[in-house]
Amino acid sequence: MRYLLSALLFLSQIATAQTPLDISIDSVRFHVDTTHQLVLCQADLTRQAVLTDSTLVRLIVGNTTYSLRGKHTELRYQDSYSVPLRGSNYPLYFTKLPVITIQTQDSIRDTTKVDGQFTYVTNDDVLNSFIGIETRGGVSQYFPKKTYDIELREDTITEQSRDLQFGNLRKDDDWILDALYNEPLRIRSFMTHKLWLAMHQPTYQDEEPEAKAGADVMWVEVFLQGTYQGIYALSEQVDRKLLKLKKFKEGEVRGELFKAEGWSDAVLLREAPPFVATSRNWESYQMKYPKAEETTDWSNLHRFVSFVADADSLLFVESINRWFDLSNATDYFILMNAVRAGDNYGKNIYIARYNQKTPYFYVPWDLDATWGQRWDGAVENITDDILYNGLYQRLIRLNAQAFNERLTLRWNELRNSTLSDANVMNLIDETHHTLLDNNVYEREQLVWKEYTYDSTSISYLKSWTQRRFAYLDEYFYDPVLSVDEPEKEGRVNLYPNPASGYFKVNLPHHRPMAYQLINAYGAVVRTGIISPNDATVNVATLPQGYYIFRTEDIVKRVLITD
Repeated sequence: MRYLLSALLFLSQIATAQTPLDISIDSVRFHVDTTHQLVLCQADLTRQAVLTDSTLVRLIVGNTTYSLRGKHTELRYQDSYSVPLRGSNYPLYFTKLPVITIQTQDSIRDTTKVDGQFTYVTNDDVLNSFIGIETRGGVSQYFPKKTYDIELREDTITEQSRDLQFGNLRKDDDWILDALYNEPLRIRSFMTHKLWLAMHQPTYQDEEPEAKAGADVMWVEVFLQGTYQGIYALSEQVDRKLLKLKKFKEGEVRGELFKAEGWSDAVLLREAPPFVATSRNWESYQMKYPKAEETTDWSNLHRFVSFVADADSLLFVESINRWFDLSNATDYFILMNAVRAGDNYGKNIYIARYNQKTPYFYVPWDLDATWGQRWDGAVENITDDILYNGLYQRLIRLNAQAFNERLTLRWNELRNSTLSDANVMNLIDETHHTLLDNNVYEREQLVWKEYTYDSTSISYLKSWTQRRFAYLDEYFYDPVLSVDEPEKEGRVNLYPNPASGYFKVNLPHHRPMAYQLINAYGAVVRTGIISPNDATVNVATLPQGYYIFRTEDIVKRVLITD
């Protein structure tokens, strides 16, 4: 009897070990691409049962069962699996990311939107809508992987717009699907959008709590006409609604929005040629608001460009803060140079203002030529220059409204927070690992044959960032900022830096000087006198963190540690 029970237990264990693990998948979350012969499956793998080393896995999709080849100890988003389908073995991938599917009857073009159907699917949600869709961009129109402009609609007859919300993005009807094709890591533009929103808020936000400083983005994977297209950044549109600009009212221009689409002296704020009153375009600017049916009025922007380009120095210094928001100018200059946005200091900027009583400000867009890369995806390993346009050239050379001190203090504040080495490296790692952990790069290589993921690219990006920030640390703490090449020899140094207990200053002259030590919040925490005979500053009682050391002609950053 004992042997019979043992045999039955053994057979039971065998049967249990060979019992397949069945996972039910909603058909809307099971995406098959017969062109590239791959399957993308949305499933929360954290909810699945623990597997053993002899588990057979089956996916139950409606009335169809798909058996994963082999036996598995676990299911992971980072791996691919093989599933028999249509007489072949298709690679099957799991993803945590939202998936967008788009179907149109007509081919998508760049002139007018064509009708289509749109589905947005996550592990917890399904949203459907009619859409109008067209390709978007300049040079990117010629890339094999297209960027799209999408308008959500109630139907295909009236074309009435429809607002939906995706993730934490705003609720709206107009969206961009950014292909990121010319960016090998697919993360630079995404990171820069996130960085700008972390750095800057509109100065009128007390009046408009929902106003944003720029477009937010989120990752999605896209199927078009049943064919997998890869990873995209779903982006909000930069428009009046995003910025909460005042509406055109009773024939009066209030909020304004212009998009710089090319390079010109007007865009670079160096010259203000005449404009054609009826045209929606002027010197590479495109008028986005007011709308064409409301009015076309270039006079305000023309006066601003003319002021920056032609006003005498005294008038510029006295009045520039009434023409342009210097808080925005400060943050944008820092962003532009921190990521070295070589395509975004003239072209690829929106210029806007909240109403006629407030100054203009910048809004960035199309941020792929950043972090040591050109617009075409090629490496641009430059870390020791400063980007500027006509506005910044005059602000810095004239130190208008103490703009240079604004830059130094704000850089110091951001280097203790959003732009600290730890925060920036964490941003790079988190963004990169989101794609790695969902095995996105393998799928990109599978569907875009000319694309190759190079794992060394992330090392270059990090190294470039460290060298760029080290250069900017020197630039922003020079006693006199410049839009020319900063002098590299004979600079004042603080040492040791980081400092613990004290630091010394090698003075450039032989006379005593009064100094201030300023914390990250702009408060003066220490004053004193230094001289060539005693150039030591005691900081033993100060909290850890970054500080600005300032004399009459020295501005330097110092890190105080234990």
